[in-house]
Amino acid sequence: MDERFSEWFLYLLHGFMPFEIEHRSQGRHAGHADRAFIQVDRIAAMTAEERHHDAFVRWQQISIEHLGHSINLLITLATALLAFVVSLIIDEKIQQFYWAKMFLRAGLAFLLFSIFSGLLATTFFRVDDFRGTALTVALRAKAPGSEQLDELRERTHMLGQATRGAFGTQRAMFLFATMSLLISFLIQYGHRI
Repeated sequence: MDERFSEWFLYLLHGFMPFEIEHRSQGRHAGHADRAFIQVDRIAAMTAEERHHDAFVRWQQISIEHLGHSINLLITLATALLAFVVSLIIDEKIQQFYWAKMFLRAGLAFLLFSIFSGLLATTFFRVDDFRGTALTVALRAKAPGSEQLDELRERTHMLGQATRGAFGTQRAMFLFATMSLLISFLIQYGHRI
């Protein structure tokens, strides 16, 4: 079982069924089950506020990971679809009816814009956001109430919003590209269906 899942399960189990588990290693090295018991003991020692904060941090981390995976998935799908359409154009398998050509060009433009906004989100906004967050944490430890800390927080907040905006643009452009290419292919090959 995945270690992260077992921690989550034990966290939920402890929340619904309060109990105490003794740590028994029985002379063997600390294995997965022992780490799980230690995790339950750590959770049992936490206050309700600490558990809520811990859950918030954990779900925020999961949200950040899923955003990155989603952006990368859309970049991959858009690139693959772009390569497929370009290969069809190069092989001259498309007869280029007028409306099909218009929707094909629109679809290609939307695909390129989708790839561009995804790359913009990952390479510029997210990297700068993570760098700013790391600087914010370091500065908070050194000078908690400084003006520079407030500026960094505002900047990272704006970068986070820009990342989510670029992701929204990427999703919309990919949807428009898919619809345009589908219409173009239906115009081209609709009589064969």
